[in-house]
Amino acid sequence: MYTFDGKLIVQSADGESKSYPLDMNQFLHRGSFLENSGSVIALVIHTGVESKLIMNLGKYVFKRSRFERILNFVLVLNLLFAAVLAILGAFLNHWWYDNHFENHKYIFGEEEHNTSASFKSFFSFYLIVNSFVPLDLLVAIELSKLFYTLYMENDGAMMEPDFEIGDVKQMQAHTLTLHEELGLVEYIFCDKTGTLTQNELVFRGLCLNNGKQFSFANNSEVEAMKTKLMDADVDSSNETFNNFLRCIGLCHDCISVKNDKAPLGIAYNGPSVDEVCLLDMTRDSGLGYFTDRDSTHVRMMLDGKEEEFELLRTFKFTSDRKAMSVVIKDPVTGKVYAFVKGADSSIFPLCKRTELTTIKESKSDQEDLEAVENSVESMASKGLRTLLFAMKELTDWDPSQDPQDLLVEDIESNLTLLAATGVEDLLQDNVKECI
Repeated sequence: MYTFDGKLIVQSADGESKSYPLDMNQFLHRGSFLENSGSVIALVIHTGVESKLIMNLGKYVFKRSRFERILNFVLVLNLLFAAVLAILGAFLNHWWYDNHFENHKYIFGEEEHNTSASFKSFFSFYLIVNSFVPLDLLVAIELSKLFYTLYMENDGAMMEPDFEIGDVKQMQAHTLTLHEELGLVEYIFCDKTGTLTQNELVFRGLCLNNGKQFSFANNSEVEAMKTKLMDADVDSSNETFNNFLRCIGLCHDCISVKNDKAPLGIAYNGPSVDEVCLLDMTRDSGLGYFTDRDSTHVRMMLDGKEEEFELLRTFKFTSDRKAMSVVIKDPVTGKVYAFVKGADSSIFPLCKRTELTTIKESKSDQEDLEAVENSVESMASKGLRTLLFAMKELTDWDPSQDPQDLLVEDIESNLTLLAATGVEDLLQDNVKECI
C-alpha cells in the first residue's frame, strides 16, 4: 500500500465532534517498530497475504554451494547405479529360479512363488550395492565445515574491538553451506550503504548560492561554522541563508525527541539518515534548528527566536522526481512559500537562470549558478552525497484554495537556489584493505 486517505472523528463528552485527517503518516505497516511513544491507538484494516510486507517477501531460495551441487549430482548417479544393479540382480534371480529351482529347493521354500522371491531379492541386492553411496563422505564434509567454522570465528584477523561495550566482536557464520565459495570470490558488487559503510553520515561541505564553498573536516569545525560564515560576510541578517536554514528545518519527515545527552536536549529521528545529519548540523552549529511539529504546524528556532509555520502541503520524495517539497504559510506575514530539496540533476533544471539571489556578491546570475554546479561536482568527486535546496514564494496563492489541489509541477518550477550540501557516508574500518 502506497496511498491511504481516511478521517478520524472523535466525539467529546459534551457531544462535540472533531475530525482529524489520516494519511500515510499515520499508517503503520506490519513489521513497524514503535519508538518515542508510550502507546498508540490502532485499528487493523488490512490483514493476510495481500499486505505489503507479505507481498514483498518474495520466494525463499535455499543457497547451495557449487561443491554441494556437484556432490548431490554424484550421489543421485550412485543411487541410480545401485538401483539399476539391484533391478538387474532381481531379473537374473528370476531367470535362475525358473531354470534351477527343481535342483535347489533347499535355497527357497517349496511354497514360495518365483515373483515374490525375485521381489525380495531386489532389496537384498540393493543392500549389497548400497556401499556405492558414500554416506561417510557426507559426514566427513559436514564435520570439516563445522571445525572450519570454529577456526574462522576464532581467527584474530576476523575480529575487531568494540570500544563502546569494551569487548571484541567476532566473525559469525550463519550458514555451513558456503564456506568453500569464499576462495572463489573475485569481484564484489555492493550498494555501499550499510554494507561497506557504517551508515553514519557526517557533514562535510556547504556551498552557498554564489558558489562560495566551505569544507568541514570534523564536528568541531561544524560547531565553528558560524564564525566561518561571518568571515564570508554571511550573518543572521542575510535572508537567503536564513531561508536555507528554514528549508532544512521545514522540509523533512523527522521528529524531535527530548534527550538529555544530545546537544540542547533535542535529538532527531527519521526515515532518512541524510535529513537527520543535516538537522544535527544546524543544531550543533547554533545557526538554527528544528524544534517540533504536529500534523498542521512546524516550529523551529532561528537567530534565537522561535518561528512557527503552518504546513499546507507536502510532496513526498519519489525516485522519479528525486525531490521533496513542502508548502508552508507564515502566520505573521500571511505569505506562502514552497521549499524544495533534491538531487542536483533535478533541482538545477528547476532553478531560474535569471534573478538568482546572491549573497553580497557582484557576479552575474549565470556565473553564480555555474559556480554552484562546479562546487557540487567537486563535492561529488570526493564521494560526498550532495543535496540542493531551493524555494519560491507563491505570490498567486488564494486563501480560499484547497492545498490538496496544488500540483507538484506548479510548486517545483522557477525556483531560487539557496545552497548545496555534501555529507559523507563513513566507510567501515579497513574496507580498502579488505577489498
